[in-house]
Amino acid sequence: IVTNTVDPTKSVIQREGLHIVQQEQEAAFTLLCKNSIGEQVERGGEQICIRVVHKDRKDCVIEPRVQDINDGIYRVSFTVPEPGLYTVWAHIKGQHVQGSPFTLTVKNKLRKHQGMFHCCTFCSSSGQKEARCGCGGTMPGGYQGCGHGHKGHPGCVHWSCCGQTSENSECLGPVELSSPRSLVRTVAI
Repeated sequence: IVTNTVDPTKSVIQREGLHIVQQEQEAAFTLLCKNSIGEQVERGGEQICIRVVHKDRKDCVIEPRVQDINDGIYRVSFTVPEPGLYTVWAHIKGQHVQGSPFTLTVKNKLRKHQGMFHCCTFCSSSGQKEARCGCGGTMPGGYQGCGHGHKGHPGCVHWSCCGQTSENSECLGPVELSSPRSLVRTVAI
């Protein structure tokens, strides 16, 4: 006899890539409810208990959002306000499901880029010789910044503050861009 009763020991957490997240960014995983023979239960309404707790600060408890898809799938999402190590528990009927508990590392939020996403310093500064770029590229003729096809140019668009080639990346450049020899000239046109 096949039962439509959820078995917590057969139910699983699906969390592809959810090992490290950034502070203040949403994290999510799926809880898949299964019966005693490992088949997905095709209904919702289970009492799911999810806890997200900072390992060192037990008073730092995150309230996740649980969305019942009504087919045995529950989408769990939450935003973590502080960096650190967290333990995530998922219970059904007071029992852990497969993959619970697990540890989640929360890193400091991403540093935003202070420069511009450009093709090269020569173009973005209208040919100013003293303009610099975080990619470290230079051009002949006394130019201190990068130019298409010249030494050090990454060969694609990049951030002037740090040289990163992905537009949606963390800035790896200097925290402050205010000195006269800084990279700020690449953003002032």
